[in-house]
Amino acid sequence: MDRELGYLLPGNQHTFTMQIEEANGLNTLDNVSIMLCGDGLSELGKMSYDPSRGTIWSGDGSFVTPLSVQTMQVSSDIIQLSMMFEVSWDFPWEDNQNSCKPSVSIVDDFTTVAYQNNIGELSWYLDNKYVAIPDSIEDLTPPQAESQGVSVYLGQGDEFRMSGFVYHSGSGALAADIPDDLEVEFTVIYGTQEISIVTSVNEDASFDSSMILPSRVPLNPTMPVSTEVLNVPGAGSSDVNSDASVTVDSKAPTVLFDQSSYPDSSLVLLESDLINDVFVTVTMVDEIGMIEGPLDVAWVILRSGTAVAGSENTGQLTMIDDGETKDVYQGYIDFTPLNGMSIEQGDQIAFWVTSTDRAGNAVTGLGSESAPRMPTLRIMKFNPEYTRVVINPTSTPVLGEMLTMQTFWGNDGKREGTITVGLYELNPETGQWSPALTTLSEGNTEINLGAQSSSVIATFQWESWKEGQPLLVLIVEDPESGEMDWDNANGNNIDLSGINVQPLPVEAESNNGLYMVIGVAVIAVAVVAILVMRNRGDDDYYYDDDEEEYEEGDWEYEEEDED
Repeated sequence: MDRELGYLLPGNQHTFTMQIEEANGLNTLDNVSIMLCGDGLSELGKMSYDPSRGTIWSGDGSFVTPLSVQTMQVSSDIIQLSMMFEVSWDFPWEDNQNSCKPSVSIVDDFTTVAYQNNIGELSWYLDNKYVAIPDSIEDLTPPQAESQGVSVYLGQGDEFRMSGFVYHSGSGALAADIPDDLEVEFTVIYGTQEISIVTSVNEDASFDSSMILPSRVPLNPTMPVSTEVLNVPGAGSSDVNSDASVTVDSKAPTVLFDQSSYPDSSLVLLESDLINDVFVTVTMVDEIGMIEGPLDVAWVILRSGTAVAGSENTGQLTMIDDGETKDVYQGYIDFTPLNGMSIEQGDQIAFWVTSTDRAGNAVTGLGSESAPRMPTLRIMKFNPEYTRVVINPTSTPVLGEMLTMQTFWGNDGKREGTITVGLYELNPETGQWSPALTTLSEGNTEINLGAQSSSVIATFQWESWKEGQPLLVLIVEDPESGEMDWDNANGNNIDLSGINVQPLPVEAESNNGLYMVIGVAVIAVAVVAILVMRNRGDDDYYYDDDEEEYEEGDWEYEEEDED
């Protein structure tokens, strides 16, 4: 025998193989007997072969049927003999019986020429028990719960379906040659009531059937579903399998936003500018337990109490604590509306749990779709705004005059922030920007705007250099790129219009000419006076007495005597 039999299956074909050394040939032998169980004192398990005649047989009490014999010449004096046989379902075998050990005897000329008893390495067991093993179970009643192996969570009155195959209990071999009347029975002890259904076994050893549970709460929520094979042939029997189970969950799960344990993540207050990264904690309360995996949640934006189309979204929270009756889930949620809408005063965010418990029961109460959690939504924006400008000393300066521009800014939002602003002038001929005096010397100005602030002043200076209306622009830095927004893509730049540079006055030019003429004349008179005085210093002066007559009362003139 070339290998260990292990298990013999009733109704299945098996082969017993041995090698016989006989120089004269196998046909010279009278009998080769194989006793599958024992030393041959009884006919149980005995089968015989007469090589000289080529016949095979077994006795009535053998319960073994030889089917055929095959021989093969291994060498000149060694022949391999293989006997195919089948064990009857009526072969007597008791539970927990010890294994059988085969024996072999060879007779030649009515004399036993070879005998080997109790071949222990070839011991075997009769596998005459069937077992129905389920391999799938599913909920047939909406809402349908996903099964876990061959266990499923159901509601009261739900129908479930179970399928599997029939195997030999000891060896695990798939049943073959299925009798027409072979059946499998499902049994559930629901409270004190035994519920059973019976289904037939198909030719491929498969079975498939469904069962409806009572519409009441069971004493114990989890109940095994046992399977047993009926109408096993002959002396065969069936093992009962209880691998499958159903759990009837009679209560719907509820949501707890535990503010005492998780005060900052229980969706009490949301700030509109931080809704893209909200830390959320949800506690699910359920006696049986929630469905495996993360918790599925959903939300939508409400405006005037009505859901805004396109703002719906879904997400998941990860389980951080798996308790007996409470499961805690946490995660970050981005509540930014998918439709790109801006959150305004009066808007709300409705949040609810979409996951079911293991039985498919939907959430009830606060946190369900019918009663969503709606946290207070505080509109928190940084909304910088330019309000006005005061130009000193005038908005109609003359060429070369220095102007001081006091710009006023506000922020009606509840979030403080900073903006960066520079005063620039655009040359329309070249298209080039040039910074005003303050921006040139000090760089762009940072303006800090507190929450709900107003009349915050930022001062800029600019010197007029060309007649006409300058193109002065307060350019606000783009907060996302950190660059000055020359093209005003953000729409925040401000044109400072109303300034008109005047030429120098005409009167000033005329007066300057007159003063120059007078100055030249004065210089000329001074030169003439100097020349006259010089000439008088060089010539003598004489007076003619006849030419001058003095009357009484006139001044007298006395000549000095000449020495």
